[in-house]
Amino acid sequence: MAENISEKKAKLTAESVLAEAVTLAKMRNVSKELKALSALVKDEKAGKELTDLAAKAKSVEDRAGKEKERGIHRLHVRNNSHHAVHVHANGHGVGTVHGRGEATFHLPHQLIQAQTVHLTAQDHLGHHWSRTVHGKHQHYSWTLHRQ
Repeated sequence: MAENISEKKAKLTAESVLAEAVTLAKMRNVSKELKALSALVKDEKAGKELTDLAAKAKSVEDRAGKEKERGIHRLHVRNNSHHAVHVHANGHGVGTVHGRGEATFHLPHQLIQAQTVHLTAQDHLGHHWSRTVHGKHQHYSWTLHRQ
């Protein structure tokens, strides 16, 4: 309504927020999140895709305790920068590593099942690190170098 009165469009729209939520949900692969978003999207095809992904994610979640051989179980991060970084794996926030510090994280079951894990880290200055890991790893070490 405010946009109609001012004749201006906000940079951040409900559609863009929903699109970002869908992108992150697909990356995280959590059945409840995918199912909830399937009810929110207006496009019937996109809703069906999210419902199908939710069913597949639920199947993966049900098998999570039985199949431990795929994906990364533990992630060790060595931060050689001077600032704390927030670490994410496939959109899941896994923790923070202080500047010049190290930390080991146990990853959620969705990531243990994943064949590909996208790792990202960011500090408060906006510096980004990323790495994509393929295949089976019980333990994976990632070193972040100063930028």
